[in-house]
Amino acid sequence: MKKQEILNLIDNLLLSDEVSHDVQLKKIFLNGQTSIKNDEFGAIGRLSNDLSIYLMTHQYLAPKNVIEFASLIAKIPHQERGKGASLNMLAITFSNLK
Repeated sequence: MKKQEILNLIDNLLLSDEVSHDVQLKKIFLNGQTSIKNDEFGAIGRLSNDLSIYLMTHQYLAPKNVIEFASLIAKIPHQERGKGASLNMLAITFSNLK
């Protein structure tokens, strides 16, 4: 998923009644949006983590659109870590060919 797609989803969530009336959710999404726009390392992972903590502390009661978004972005940090692991293995393989 591309950066702009995630930002568009966050914009839509911030405009929704469910999120705009919940101060804590609004803060989570605004902080995440700022971090993503600034290309901060691990921004999506932090947003995912913040949403997970919100869900746990609210007995997994949240608007449907928030839960769907949290499920969608939860996979992204793991995919990125997998890419890094693959590149690391490739580098080790090439370094052992000497």
